[in-house]
Amino acid sequence: MNSKRIGWSVGLAALAVAAVLVPATASPANAADTQDYSYLRTFLAEHGASQSTQDALVAKVASGKLLDSDKPGFVPVSTHDESVGTNAVTVSTFKDGSVSVSTVERGAHAAAGTVSPQAITGCKESNGGGYVVETGCKVEYSTGTYDLWFKASYERYTGGAQIDSVTQPLYVTAHYGSVSNKSLAIKRKAVDGSLEAYATGHAYFDTGVQSEDLYISLRVNKSKAYVTNY
Repeated sequence: MNSKRIGWSVGLAALAVAAVLVPATASPANAADTQDYSYLRTFLAEHGASQSTQDALVAKVASGKLLDSDKPGFVPVSTHDESVGTNAVTVSTFKDGSVSVSTVERGAHAAAGTVSPQAITGCKESNGGGYVVETGCKVEYSTGTYDLWFKASYERYTGGAQIDSVTQPLYVTAHYGSVSNKSLAIKRKAVDGSLEAYATGHAYFDTGVQSEDLYISLRVNKSKAYVTNY
């Protein structure tokens, strides 16, 4: 028998055994591959985003980039109000197709002639001639990638308004990435001329590729209370 053929056959057998005994080293999986983006897709679909927009935004998030709705101070290209039960829901759409939602509960029990309340969700309302007090209000800002919320009490009255208290802590749910450095405080307790009373929560958000300071603010003036992400 040809000795070269014998050597070639033995070499193939050795390689086959090595392949069985030594597992192949796979390339590290992209961290984004382990994420579940079903919540983001559901959130976007509920607020009118097309399948192609959902795909583009999920791909953006999977690459570690921030959505426009996640960036404090970004101005939406359109805003519309939806009525859901007793709530007035404000839906804002941004240039990249991402969406933010803030929910404001319309007060339904104010006596005639009093300040018309526009309360944040979950408030317990009391009122009298020319004033309304809202306690235990849930102040929330959602984007589909994270939710920020806290509890606060405030009042509005003829000629002014003020934030009475905020209840610690600031709650943050991140649907991907990590969150740290949470804080919450009243920044301006009472309306001062044209300046609104406001309280702000802050958290630091890190996707692993990009990072951002997140904000949620309750803003109160003589005519209304509302939520912003700055």
